[in-house]
Amino acid sequence: MLFAGDTFAGRSTTNGWESASDGNAWSVQAGDAALLSVAGGRGLVNGSNAMATVRATLGAGVASDTEAIARYTSGDYANDAGHLVARFSNAGTYYAAGLDSPNGAPELNVMKVVNGAQTRVANTSFAATNGTGYWERIRVQGSSVSVRAWQDGTTEPRTWNLTWTDPSPLPAGRAGIESWDDGRGWAIDHFSAGKLS
Repeated sequence: MLFAGDTFAGRSTTNGWESASDGNAWSVQAGDAALLSVAGGRGLVNGSNAMATVRATLGAGVASDTEAIARYTSGDYANDAGHLVARFSNAGTYYAAGLDSPNGAPELNVMKVVNGAQTRVANTSFAATNGTGYWERIRVQGSSVSVRAWQDGTTEPRTWNLTWTDPSPLPAGRAGIESWDDGRGWAIDHFSAGKLS
């Protein structure tokens, strides 16, 4: 059951993403809202070389078992990050998974945050071409966090690139995004999250 979604169509904003196409509001949970804007049917993240983390959740829907999907495009996958967030119960407790670049090369990873301390708990390399769009999907179900990514215009894989089992699963929470940018820009033109039945 879908509880949050945004196509970013039909609006132009600065200093945040404001109200989504589903009527819910984006709430900036960390970072500077001035790094977020909407133009041309895309939500934009521009860090202006600051590499500052921006985290935002959409709406007030809460889920334990959930999936989220987004389509991202980066100007520099080796120096940007575009995670999907799940089980966000407060600013210091959530999962984040998706495209990242902690070591100067694109990868998919899973992050767990507890009491504000973020730990990279799983990762795998992922070849990504600058300026090319990629879909990413995360699923948090029970104690498992799974993530996969695929190039826009290709068929979504049936298997996960990465699955990690948490010995101490986090409580239910909201869904959203987490990102930083080296100045060449991130764009997102689709986001949705739903509860698993």
